Amino acid sequence: MWYLIAFLVCLQLVLGESPECICSKTHKLDESALDFIITTEIKSAKDKEEEDGSTPYEITNTRVIKPTGAKNFSSTVYTNLEKGWFNSKLCIGTRFILEGIFHEDKPMVTSCELLRKCEKVTFDI
Repeated sequence: MWYLIAFLVCLQLVLGESPECICSKTHKLDESALDFIITTEIKSAKDKEEEDGSTPYEITNTRVIKPTGAKNFSSTVYTNLEKGWFNSKLCIGTRFILEGIFHEDKPMVTSCELLRKCEKVTFDI
């Protein structure tokens, strides 16, 4: 029984929202239209904004879900806080599921989901 309780507590903590992190959900594309789906950790935000207004983020510990069979993925993804498709702000040190398209060879994030680690749950028996 306690396994069920631990699972439910963990499930509640896995997907979460953070006021500092902004994940655009309004432009979620059909999976067939996406160029990539990854889980990754945001390592750093680069200080310099690109000429097109996009914000580069360095990523690490990346697991590529799509394209299937891909061995490598860029170490940088891009978002845009301006109005438009790519308006996401990613928090440093946080894991996300990122979905997106390649725009002029840049992996542009079109939607994201914040992932949280399950905290260790202890039970007094």
